[in-house]
Amino acid sequence: MARNFPAFTENFLDRSATLQKSFREETITDMLMANIVALGGKNVVVDFPNELSTGADMEWNFVDRSNESFVRLLIQAKRSYGKGKQWRRHSFRELYHQSGASKVLQAKVLCDTARAAVATYPLYIFYVPGKTCKLARLDNALNVSGVTLADGYEIEKLAISASDRKTRTKNRSLNTISEKMFPLQILFCPQSINKIGLVMFSRVAPVGPLFFDGTSLGFSIPPTPQRICDAINRLGDISSESGVGESGKQLLETSQRIPEEIGEVLETGRFPSESNLSNTLRRAVFISRSDESS
Repeated sequence: MARNFPAFTENFLDRSATLQKSFREETITDMLMANIVALGGKNVVVDFPNELSTGADMEWNFVDRSNESFVRLLIQAKRSYGKGKQWRRHSFRELYHQSGASKVLQAKVLCDTARAAVATYPLYIFYVPGKTCKLARLDNALNVSGVTLADGYEIEKLAISASDRKTRTKNRSLNTISEKMFPLQILFCPQSINKIGLVMFSRVAPVGPLFFDGTSLGFSIPPTPQRICDAINRLGDISSESGVGESGKQLLETSQRIPEEIGEVLETGRFPSESNLSNTLRRAVFISRSDESS
């Protein structure tokens, strides 16, 4: 999914350009969550509860039942817009979106929410049409694809520092954002395979799609919280290798206690929801240890 969904997104956004409706990032985000539901089986719990605004479109919680470790990612989604062959001028025009009556930058709300929580990190997920991606690749910008990630704290810096028209145009451009993009595989690959035997092919409840990793047959297990931490903390090293400087990066560490709320989700299979709130948050819990072994 991590390898194929970006290509699907490129094609989908290209085809939608011929319609009288322009699909926004919410559509792609819902399809991404639908893919996670389909692939996750009983190792992923997904729900769409009403929540207070956190600046995020998605909340991904990773738990490991073998050691009770936990980590959370808050993810804000944006899609790019632009015409013409100058792909560097295409932009994420909603990057400076402001939240609530106080009109605080959405990027700041996202990062402040992460700062105030334990074992939590902000990310951006960017959706780019295929025509734009093709132009970028022809220009040797190989990190541009239909779906990419970026460090939320880095995007917050761009949003806050955009104090004049010239800087606002520059900081939200695909040219600037592309320097901070990382593939979705950073989080989900390589995947772990929980091996199964022939007994699993008897008439039992489905456990999700089966995978073959070259040596064994089984179903995919989500990454552990520690693997997510390693991947997020590795982003700074990748930036340095790419010639993109960074300063003051906050390292992500796992919590050795699964929050009570997430523990209830593991028991009930549902997230609690506040009926008087209108902000829908796409929430998921990725369980890195199967029910059989827990």
